[in-house]
Amino acid sequence: MREVHLNEIKKPTNKPSKPVRRRPTPEWKLRNSIKYIRMRDAHLRETGTLTRTGKRTWKLKTK
Repeated sequence: MREVHLNEIKKPTNKPSKPVRRRPTPEWKLRNSIKYIRMRDAHLRETGTLTRTGKRTWKLKTK
């Protein structure tokens, strides 16, 4: 059986790849999404779909 050396298996890399740079999310988008989540949860609590089961736990009732 033929011996295989590590340098034959490994592909040579010229330079390390840089991570993809993404534009940061604007602050107003974050505020809007938090506001939407809070409004949705309040509505679900009023209709009785979302019920509290503990100090920080909730249960979503499904049909």
